[in-house]
Amino acid sequence: MTTRRRLLQSLSAVTGVAALGPRALGAWQTGGVKPVPGRDSMDDPAQEWPSFRLVAGAPLPEPLAFGVGFNWFDHLGAGGHYARNQGYPLDAQVYPDLADEAAWAEIRTALDEMRPGFIRFGLPPDPHATPDGSFRPGTVHLRRLAWLDGWARRNGCTILLDTFLVPAAHEFPPPADPGAVCNMAARDNAAYAERFVAPLLRHVVKDLGLESVRHFNPVNEPMEYGVYRTPEGGPDVYRHYVGMYREMRAALDRAGVPRERVGLVGGDTYTHRVLFLPEQMARGIDIDPFVDAYSIHFYSLRFDTLPPTEGSSTSPIGDLMSLTGRQVDYCRERGKRLIAAEMGTFYYGWRMNDPAGVASADATLTVAEGVVRGMNVGLAAFGFWSFMNPNDVDGWFGI
Repeated sequence: MTTRRRLLQSLSAVTGVAALGPRALGAWQTGGVKPVPGRDSMDDPAQEWPSFRLVAGAPLPEPLAFGVGFNWFDHLGAGGHYARNQGYPLDAQVYPDLADEAAWAEIRTALDEMRPGFIRFGLPPDPHATPDGSFRPGTVHLRRLAWLDGWARRNGCTILLDTFLVPAAHEFPPPADPGAVCNMAARDNAAYAERFVAPLLRHVVKDLGLESVRHFNPVNEPMEYGVYRTPEGGPDVYRHYVGMYREMRAALDRAGVPRERVGLVGGDTYTHRVLFLPEQMARGIDIDPFVDAYSIHFYSLRFDTLPPTEGSSTSPIGDLMSLTGRQVDYCRERGKRLIAAEMGTFYYGWRMNDPAGVASADATLTVAEGVVRGMNVGLAAFGFWSFMNPNDVDGWFGI
């Protein structure tokens, strides 16, 4: 068992009490939903999933709402490259064939050992979009999501569904020289929301009945290193980003997927970007009415007593958590939670210098310290990168 896997197992044992303790045993076993044969629980208020939206200004009854878990990056094996990045191929087949019962039994055993309370499922967008941008069901990725939902429902685990990128069928045309990494914003936010996002989530909720999927994030680390861009002379990227959320929320409501069933997650960026609040305030815009949770990522953790290193930008854990605590307060004042969808450190190396560094014992202890101190400032969930990983793409991240 890897050091990082032992960490997740031990942290899950500790945090499970805080995350799941208030629920009755029956609700814990079914993911918080009381099943009634022949009835759709999302349409029955008596069976409503405990809301993760809170009364503004009220204290959080369960600060660690969803516990510790990991990212399940189902982009791997889809082929091509992540955001046109030739250095990030997606052809590694890390997930077994669904007919391989023995292999999936091993995965189930690993999940039972670690007991994650939170899983971020990375659904590749392009296999689910037709050339005209309409949603396409029936993929192996959705079948794997359905399998994972079965485990999650039995074990009180919450799934954040995340496409990571805008599907190519909806992107603005990329520039002639896109650079090393490029994923463009949706050229028409309303069409993207109406033809892709809403049908996807309605299919997940209504057709597949995946009860554990309670959140959706469209873009991973937007406005960073070439991801989520608007063309030169096009709309302001921050206004367009907020507009995307406005259109998604409206389309989901029309599709019968209310925010109490699937809430949108905003930000999903590095801690120091402060949820893009300065950029929003400068423009007089606000994403808050359209989201139900916020997300940040940590990869710059280092122990407070250690100096900076060459090759990676890091900050003392104390400084990062002080900044994070203020963001938690901002979210709480609006009745929403802040989650750490990705939790790690590049202090001891990463794919650009020492790929093994992210899996070292020192890195594992650093991340564990970050998780504990993140709990103390009120973060609601933590996701390690990543459950299954070939370890030859972005570092030795495989749990």
